[in-house]
This record gives sequence, structure tokens and C-alpha cells, in this order.
Amino acid sequence: MAPALEVADIQALISGMITVGDFEKFHELLRGSHPFLDTVLLHSPGGDLAEAMKIGRLIRRALIRTQAPNDITDARRGQGNLESEPEMPHRGRVCEGTECNCASACFLVWAAGIMRHGAALGLHRPTITSAGFGSLPPDRASVLYRQLLVDVGKYLNEMEVPQRFVETMTITPSTDIWWLNKL
Repeated sequence: MAPALEVADIQALISGMITVGDFEKFHELLRGSHPFLDTVLLHSPGGDLAEAMKIGRLIRRALIRTQAPNDITDARRGQGNLESEPEMPHRGRVCEGTECNCASACFLVWAAGIMRHGAALGLHRPTITSAGFGSLPPDRASVLYRQLLVDVGKYLNEMEVPQRFVETMTITPSTDIWWLNKL
């Protein structure tokens, strides 16, 4: 009898601001590790919405789980901790405390997971700068911004996020953040 071949689940980490070009980097990483990439750990304050949605759609197509930081008990909301598998290059504690969360555009990536874990999650309405509308004339920016809200709503619906979270995102000003309770 031939020995059984076992491959440990592989985790990837997305941390820091999500910027233009990150989709290509993630796509390349996935190409080199699929079908063994099992979970994407997330530790990001947000960033580019279009990149986040492209990364999210890729995560969903590849049937990958997402893991955001967990809330730290008795701490201010939005503070979490995130740990990786011991055998991963970023083994052990990835982050802990005030900056350890998944917010804004990161929530869009998290939403794509076929199984989603974590609770230090924050959302708000997209900012003009994250959508790239800051340099446009106000009337054009307004039309594009409204379309962006529709597109993000459709994306979250596609990712099977309950409508109450889409509504909460839409009513939370971009200058504020709404921290989710444990899901």
C-alpha cells in the first residue's frame, strides 16, 4: 500500500493598505499555491475598493476561507488579535491591539470567504479618496459615487452578506466607523 500524502492547509496574509496592483500580487500568489491555499488572514485598515472586490471575487471562486482578527475581550471595539498556524512563515501572533482589525475595503475581502471568521471588523461608507473621485467635478463625482454604492451593494449581495450590513455601511459616514458585534 502506498503511503498517504497529506498537505497541511496553507494560509496567506493580507496586511496593510489595499492598493492598486494588490489583485495581481494575490492572483500570482494563488496561482502558485492553489488548491492548497485554504485561508486568507486579514489585517488591514482598508484601501482601494476596486482592488478589494477583485481580490474578494478571486477568493470566492477559489473557495477560500477568510479570517479577520478576533475581538479582544473587554477592549475597545475594533481592537483584536490575529494568529496564524504555527508552521506558517508569519507563525504565531500576527497582530494584537488597536490597529489589529479588518476595516473598510478589507471588510469586502473578508466577505468573500466561503467560511468567514473574526469579529474585529469595521465598515463605513466609501471615502471619496478611496474611490478616486477627489479630482473630479462635483456633479460627475456624485454620479460615479452613487454608482459605486450600487456596485458595492451588488458585490456584498453576491457574497451573501446580510442586507442589514449593507445598509449599515451605507448610513455610516466615511469619517466614522461602525464596528460589528461578534458574528
